Amino acid sequence: MYNEAEDHTAVVTAATITVAEATTEAPTTEAPTTEAPATEAPTTEAPATDAPTTEAPATDAPTTEAPATDAPTTEAPTTEAPKTEAPNTGDNTAIMTYAVIMLVALAGTAVVIKKRA
Repeated sequence: MYNEAEDHTAVVTAATITVAEATTEAPTTEAPTTEAPATEAPTTEAPATDAPTTEAPATDAPTTEAPATDAPTTEAPTTEAPKTEAPNTGDNTAIMTYAVIMLVALAGTAVVIKKRA
């Protein structure tokens, strides 16, 4: 007789063993590293010489600014043209449905008239 609980336990046990085997790591051996001693090159800096600075004396020149005047504006007032177009009130599904129904009715009427004639 099949026992679902035993089958589930067997699957979980097999998966646990597989995970345990996959996570077991072999010991790693690292090769010894040999580093060369660091040698620093001597730095030679040139001696700093301060040259005398000669600055010209600051003189304030008188500023002459023209007075600000506002120029008169010559803009014409803008008037919007009245809208003659109807606003878009949404999609046209209602009118399209009506058109399809009318075309089907017209075609049906044509078929009936042709059969009677």
